[in-house]
Amino acid sequence: MITLIIGTNRKDNRTALFARDYLDILAELGETSVKMLDLSRIPHDWFHPEMYHEPGPSLKAIQDEYIIPATRFIILAPEYNGSIPGVLKLFLDACSVREYEASFKGKQALLTG
Repeated sequence: MITLIIGTNRKDNRTALFARDYLDILAELGETSVKMLDLSRIPHDWFHPEMYHEPGPSLKAIQDEYIIPATRFIILAPEYNGSIPGVLKLFLDACSVREYEASFKGKQALLTG
């Protein structure tokens, strides 16, 4: 499975438009198992002071559906102050607290903007 991550939480972002193009291209290439995770549309209750010790239930659900089953990631991230959006970094950090190896070890990732 490929998980396509829209790496910004900005409302009405343009990154989502590019993500739809990626979905079309992947379909043309015969990829049938693709899920899209839009960081602007997920609950943000995973962001709390204890997130580095105990992730909340919404993060666990997101990780179980989109991150752990993925074998490859396509991460679309707009340039933000010369880097990636902070919410993307924070999300990846949060996922690394629980099931790090199952989430990321040996998986391919494409980061594009």
